[in-house]
Amino acid sequence: YIHYLFVVFCIAMAFHAPISGWPNGGFAPLVFPILILWWALDTMYVCFYMTERIGTSVFHVVPTGVQLTMKVSERFQRNAPDGGYCYINLPWISKTQWHAYSLFENPANPAERQIYMQKLGDWTTDVLGALQRDTHRPVWICGPFSSPYDNAAESDNQILVAGGIGITPAISVMRKHQDSRRSNLIWACRDPHMLEFFVKHGEFSRRGWNMIFYTGKQALYVGDTSEIVTSNGALVHIVRARPNLEDLIPNIIYSIESGEYVPEAFISEIKADAIGQLQEKLDELDELSLTSQQKMTELINYSNDLGFLFTDLMAEIVKDDKNPDLLAPTASDGEEKKESNRATMLSKIQ
Repeated sequence: YIHYLFVVFCIAMAFHAPISGWPNGGFAPLVFPILILWWALDTMYVCFYMTERIGTSVFHVVPTGVQLTMKVSERFQRNAPDGGYCYINLPWISKTQWHAYSLFENPANPAERQIYMQKLGDWTTDVLGALQRDTHRPVWICGPFSSPYDNAAESDNQILVAGGIGITPAISVMRKHQDSRRSNLIWACRDPHMLEFFVKHGEFSRRGWNMIFYTGKQALYVGDTSEIVTSNGALVHIVRARPNLEDLIPNIIYSIESGEYVPEAFISEIKADAIGQLQEKLDELDELSLTSQQKMTELINYSNDLGFLFTDLMAEIVKDDKNPDLLAPTASDGEEKKESNRATMLSKIQ
């Protein structure tokens, strides 16, 4: 709380020089009282009109952090429909400590906001120590405040660069501009648990490059996979190296502006591969003595593992059966094109 000494400093400066000393310090009795009054009014407004208590918040514990999900008021939703940040106070940890965290909307419930608290300092260590399992606890929140990505709407094509927990405001931007902008993400992350959480729960852009540079030493839950299709149909590339921004950013710009290596091409190729694998799975299940319900369950789970909805893949299979001319390229051609595109786009990254 040492920084609050600025109040004492401003008051002292107001009496330090008389107005008659203008311009050599005579401004102090006028300027500093105005600054103090401005700060006091702003503090009272935030305290009385932008602070609320949430009695039941959901804490989901992961090895390196905590995911907080909370249902916010209508005022909070209006003032921060697409992210921003707020200050959090956990009275059962400390009644005086407030910490700033970026917000992102829960895709399953627009009335809820989520926060990811990574274990970094003493306070977050205490939080993780107090929460040995998933639980419900009260929280105080102050906000919301504008995100540093708020001006992203001024550009048709966006390149969002984030490191670690800085992914949260980028997730909000991608969700907000999912259908109107091409958002490209460059995210460097060394925490496998955080990477897994946001790949599963974050809404990545379906029209942009999603590049995750994993720099951690632990094995990822996806193994050696280089591409993942998220639940909202976005393609995420995982590169196990540090990003070379000097080469990567110009390559992303060129790929989009030239139209030669757009992200949609990668998604269609991976979807074609998934359709082929699902067809093979269908043939395997036909040879087993399973009921229709069991087959359906197996196919739905298998489609989810591939990163697609079962209904979407089946719709493509039915369409291809009706019109063979619309079939995807042969496996060898698709594989060669896929590898060629990947090599061209990603060769300069590492």
